[in-house]
Amino acid sequence: CSLKVSTPPPESQPAAVMTLPAPTELKAPPAMPFGAQVGLGFGVGGGLKSTATQEALMEAQLKREEEISRTIYVGNLRPEVTEDQLADFLAKSCGEVVCVKHSSNTVGEGDARVRYSFVEFKTQIAAATAMGLGGALLAGRPIKVGKALNPIIKNAKTMARKSTEAKKLSQESDIMKRVLMHAARIGKKVDKSEKKDDRDDDRRRDRSGSRSRRRRRRRDDSEERDRDRRDRDRDRDRERRRRRSRSRERRRRRS
Repeated sequence: CSLKVSTPPPESQPAAVMTLPAPTELKAPPAMPFGAQVGLGFGVGGGLKSTATQEALMEAQLKREEEISRTIYVGNLRPEVTEDQLADFLAKSCGEVVCVKHSSNTVGEGDARVRYSFVEFKTQIAAATAMGLGGALLAGRPIKVGKALNPIIKNAKTMARKSTEAKKLSQESDIMKRVLMHAARIGKKVDKSEKKDDRDDDRRRDRSGSRSRRRRRRRDDSEERDRDRRDRDRDRDRERRRRRSRSRERRRRRS
């Protein structure tokens, strides 16, 4: 026997349903370290450096180059020469010295031992002037002078010496301020005394002037009284002469 399988028409078959996977939750990436964001090197990844960092690095580089331009190398020094002696020697010929740093060790043996040093001046002009001191004698030995390739690293000793000098300068300035203040006070007192003397002189002159005016007034009054007395005496004498003349005329007429 044969089996017949009846299939429904295509329109009656159920439509296939396509299912989509459930949406996954989006997560934010992990925060990047601060160093990686600004590119300073203490994070992973590194990026572009910030403008402030670039300006700071540029300023530090310019400062370093400026300090190098004011720094020289001095060699062939005797081990007995101190930093202060070298600073005084160069300051007299070139200009103000900011910092002096000796080498920690000497080279050579016996009398041939030498020491080198680095000197930083306040201005580039002073450093350029010091470049012409090669061969100058310091403690009986000619010195060698050259350009420095690195700036002086200021240690605690150098900074302490600078702070001591600053304290001395501040003390001297304080002393000068006190001297000027006392001088101003003395000047004010002198001015007051002079003004007082001038007032006293004016008073004396006024008193002497008033005395002289009184004397002149008295003298004038006395002279006026004398004139009045003389005038009265003259008038009296005239009157007497008239009377006498009249009496003589009467007698003559009678006779």
